[in-house]
Amino acid sequence: MRENGLLAPFRKRHVHSDGKHDGTIIPNCVNELWGADAARLWTEEDGCCWAFVCIDHYNLEPFVRVSKSGTKFEALDPVLKAVKERFGRVEKGVCRGLTLRHDHGSQYISKYFQSELRWLGIKSSPAYVGEPEGNGVAEWFIRTLKEQVIWPNRFKNVAQAADAIEAFVQEFKRSWIIARLGYRTPLEVLQELSCDQEVAD
Repeated sequence: MRENGLLAPFRKRHVHSDGKHDGTIIPNCVNELWGADAARLWTEEDGCCWAFVCIDHYNLEPFVRVSKSGTKFEALDPVLKAVKERFGRVEKGVCRGLTLRHDHGSQYISKYFQSELRWLGIKSSPAYVGEPEGNGVAEWFIRTLKEQVIWPNRFKNVAQAADAIEAFVQEFKRSWIIARLGYRTPLEVLQELSCDQEVAD
């Protein structure tokens, strides 16, 4: 049947590279490359809930939204939170020069999510499936979030989970000393960059 072309249509298997990735997912400054991803968690009253993450690949500052539903609207919330904090406003083209790395989840590839990115001036960058250069920074933070908050605790409802996760996010920004950042915290790096920019101006 194969020789005569009688097999049912099927997708060709993805051919992986040799694993040698010569590029980098670490940009040269803040607001150049952000990552977005999501994790699910369980609560006693509300059942399965979602934690959506947006994180700057340079200084590892995270923004999170926890919600009962895991739609494209909630997926966009941490991105908008980051835009408001970093750029001071949400308007057309305000984020030109910024790229958002995300996976192929239905929320992120939806027409709504992609059109909102374009409106903000953010370039969409879907992660390469099964390749070393993926959505590694966002996935690393989600793993940290699971180890520090989601797995060790039992949550009564989504509000309690949201409070616990937001408390950890604020502690992470202020207090987590990270080797890649020269043993500084995300906010220390951001503050130093802001001071350097003011001096240059």
